[in-house]
Amino acid sequence: MSDEVLSALRDLASRGLSDEEIARALLDLTLQAAPPEVADAVRVCALPAWFDAELLVLLTEPVSPPYEEPEGEQSLPPTRGELEEGSLLERVAAFSFVMPRQGGGYVYHEATRERLLDWWRKPENRPRFAVLADRLARLYLALAEEQDPRLSGPAYLEALSVLNGAYPNIRAAWEGVVEVGNEELVRDFAYAMHDYFGRRNLWSDWITWTQAGLEACKHMGDEAGAAAMQNNLGNAYAQLPTGDRGANLGRAIACYEQALTVYTAEAAPFDYAMTQNNLGNAYRNLPTGDRGANLGRAIECYEQALRFCTAEAAPLDYATTQNNLGNAYQSLPTGDRGANLGRAIACYEQALRFRTPEAAPLDYASTQNNLGAAYADLPTGDRGVNLGRAIECYEQALRFRTPETAPLQYAMTQNNLGNAYSDLPTGDRGANLARAIRCYEEALRFWTPEAAPLDYAMTQNNLGNAYSDLPTGDRGVNLGRAIECYEQALRFRTAEAAPLDYAGTQNNLGTAYAALPTGDRGANLGRAIACYQQALTVYTAEAAPLDYATTQNNLGNAYADLPAGDRGANLGRAIECYEQALRFRTAEAAPLGYAGTQNNLGVAYAALPTGDRGANLGRAIECYEQALTVYTAEADPFHYAGMQNNLGLAYANLPTGHREANLEKALECAEAALHAKGLAPWERAEYLFTRGLVHLALGHLDRALADYQAAIPLATAITMAEALKELDRFAAGHPATPGLDTVRALLSK
Repeated sequence: MSDEVLSALRDLASRGLSDEEIARALLDLTLQAAPPEVADAVRVCALPAWFDAELLVLLTEPVSPPYEEPEGEQSLPPTRGELEEGSLLERVAAFSFVMPRQGGGYVYHEATRERLLDWWRKPENRPRFAVLADRLARLYLALAEEQDPRLSGPAYLEALSVLNGAYPNIRAAWEGVVEVGNEELVRDFAYAMHDYFGRRNLWSDWITWTQAGLEACKHMGDEAGAAAMQNNLGNAYAQLPTGDRGANLGRAIACYEQALTVYTAEAAPFDYAMTQNNLGNAYRNLPTGDRGANLGRAIECYEQALRFCTAEAAPLDYATTQNNLGNAYQSLPTGDRGANLGRAIACYEQALRFRTPEAAPLDYASTQNNLGAAYADLPTGDRGVNLGRAIECYEQALRFRTPETAPLQYAMTQNNLGNAYSDLPTGDRGANLARAIRCYEEALRFWTPEAAPLDYAMTQNNLGNAYSDLPTGDRGVNLGRAIECYEQALRFRTAEAAPLDYAGTQNNLGTAYAALPTGDRGANLGRAIACYQQALTVYTAEAAPLDYATTQNNLGNAYADLPAGDRGANLGRAIECYEQALRFRTAEAAPLGYAGTQNNLGVAYAALPTGDRGANLGRAIECYEQALTVYTAEADPFHYAGMQNNLGLAYANLPTGHREANLEKALECAEAALHAKGLAPWERAEYLFTRGLVHLALGHLDRALADYQAAIPLATAITMAEALKELDRFAAGHPATPGLDTVRALLSK
């Protein structure tokens, strides 16, 4: 620093100026002391966010008239020799406020660059600023327009890398043309960059640049350009992850409808088709209003798009619209579910004719993910086969949805793959759930509370379900992990932000507490009841009848198992819950749910200590028989055997009617349970205990003892405890039955 500059700096400090004023003055003094060509180079290098020799050459080339250099600010353009030798660049780089940039070139300290840009904003400097801003913008606009089509092709990773490296300067170039009011270039940047913004989740930039482009088109009288901006602005609002989702999509719909006033089927058929496709997406994702009606509108929009967007005319756009039409059918809540999913699968398969790994790898992955989801939900055909196809699709998607190329989409597919393994009915159940857990944990690497809070919550809920169902390892530890996952999910699944998801996770949390084998049983069930009651604040009979029924069923189970309080009162509440559940869990609407709740209601009546014992057991028998209209030996041998066992116990304990006939019926039920296919050892033990009890009631002590002795080696501690409980319940009604003490002694060893 020269003596003159130091002297001037001391003078400034003595005037009591602010740090910012001193910094600006110091920069001015430094440039005044530098050779004119160096000072000019320093100023022009502030126009991009970073600079190198090539940019210095571009920005220091002489500017043609009508621009005039202000008096007193003349600068000499560098000679070709100076630039080739790099001497001018080296002299600029020698300043203390210039730093080397990782990847090559140089950058200014942010505050220094802003001070230099203020110099360009002075009225006397704006003419040259406009010329240089145009020059810089055209360089980077050409680069953006070159890379934009590559983002949808096999070279998308290379294109992303190029644009990522150039983006600070692309942004600086855009800011420059906005500053000088170059409307044509403002519009063209918005055209060129929207796909990049979408792929990089740069929502704020996407909206800001497109709004600026829209205003530019309006000022220029460019109706077609304004329609394109409205379409792109709609896309940005449709994908915006922040703010009110319904309001964002409402804005998107308004944008698309504005675009369609210009893009008509007659005047611009392809643009009409593209905008109809986007409008369909907005209606498909709209969270407000009637869901079925919204999806119906979406399907109409996609079908309008496919009038012009054909496989011959525009194969990749045709594929995109087919993919979206499949998504709409997959989500449709009205009509035949199997038929809707069949249509969705047909649409995805059409899309995959053109969305190939070679032509469009990320789009191929997206459609494979969607096809997997359709197979996973398909209610017709073989469940194991359908889920096997789903797993194949998700694994295809993960060939291209990687942590590097698409981390959030990678997380989505890992979550879906976890769901498929969780539901898979074939193979080793423990191994399948362990795979599911690994998938969910992989998804959570990228679906973090910061990056995707609701997706994080969904995956935590799914992970909780997997731990809750895990048949291997310590049951208490697994359920403890499940509870932790559900509590993590509830950080973001709140009654206000996501009411239905909040209710679902509260229901799951209640079920985990109800099953927890550790800690105080009464306290655990108390927590379960509180969770179910929270779920029912959202799952009402009017808003979500089947979820209401499921939660009422679970609440009934919690009251039925509650060890504290009045047993009769608890079972009375359980019965009320089951009867509420059966308002909507009908044999027609939800046959498996209907059968399960009928069984639970039967168990509650069978255990009820109050009222007429014969009447209670009669009601229990009616419930079990209703359940057996759904649980058949062929379709569901596991539940069929359980129902037959419960029915047999009810007949064995029935104090009314013909005693011998009741016991013969009980024996018939016990035999049916024991002949069911695929019994586990503990199940066989349970049904042998029941048959032994019936033999005991019939006076066949030898047969009774043989059944009990055969069951004991197969039984678990829980099964043994249940057998003693059933023996005591039977003894309370038939205390004079011979052999009671012998059997009790056998079970108590």
